[in-house]
Amino acid sequence: MKKSTRLNQELIYLQHKHKFNLSDLTEEFNISKRTALRDISELEYMGLALQVAYGSSGGYTILKNRLLAPFYFNSEEIDAIFFALHAIKPLSITPFNASYSHIYTKLMANVSDDKHRYLDKIMSSVSFYTSYPLIVNDNLSLILQAIIKNQQLYIQYENKKFWIQPYEIFYRQGIWFCGIFILSQNTFHVYRCELLNIIESKDSLIDAEDLKQEKLVYEKLINNIKFTCLLTSFGKELFLKKHYPHMSLKEENDKIYLVGSFNLKELNYLVHYMTGFGKHIKILEPTQLKQSYIEYMTDILSQYD
Repeated sequence: MKKSTRLNQELIYLQHKHKFNLSDLTEEFNISKRTALRDISELEYMGLALQVAYGSSGGYTILKNRLLAPFYFNSEEIDAIFFALHAIKPLSITPFNASYSHIYTKLMANVSDDKHRYLDKIMSSVSFYTSYPLIVNDNLSLILQAIIKNQQLYIQYENKKFWIQPYEIFYRQGIWFCGIFILSQNTFHVYRCELLNIIESKDSLIDAEDLKQEKLVYEKLINNIKFTCLLTSFGKELFLKKHYPHMSLKEENDKIYLVGSFNLKELNYLVHYMTGFGKHIKILEPTQLKQSYIEYMTDILSQYD
């Protein structure tokens, strides 16, 4: 292991410790006492504040009244960081009050000119084609904070006002969605974040993580209609590019099946999703889904009569 890598790992290892002994480092990183002593000296030079305790029960105390030493990254790690930032560049709207361009500029100011040119070449050589945010969204930060702090939100949605508790947000095809629990209905729903007009908030006794577990149980109860479809190899690729919860792939006897479950309220949405497979899907069951799919495709064909 390179010295720089080991020092960074030692910083991570010590980050949540109050005290440690020399033997902690020798055993954790399989190094000699002499190397451990040199590493401790290096960590102090990097800014890790330590106090030495002498005697039989001695060791080192990490002074928490000072910031932990900064992490140092090697050249390949820096490349990976900028590569990751470049990958999320299309995601210009996030729950955080920081833009890609601001973070990129700030980090780039701390690299050498040669490294700057090298990184620019990487960024100009790689492209990511993904969905840009379709709608300006001012609610993301408030919703995320409500999830973290276990808060309920009083919202207005489609001319109705009610209390909800959000438990997750997720991004799909240019739109931010929010998983919520509606307290008055005791039901789970998914709403588009930009459509939630937040009026006020209050602390909740319900934990967001508990809601996630309850949601899994709830969905098993309501998604009680099973479906099975036959896919081609290209259909499998289409599934891997875009799919939803409660559906998965099953391969047996050299055939590829798309299986899952849904409830009647999701029938039209599921039919619309399956039309995206074109000729690379064949609905086997249930008859209700198959018939709805045929009616939908017939309606499309009727436009060309």
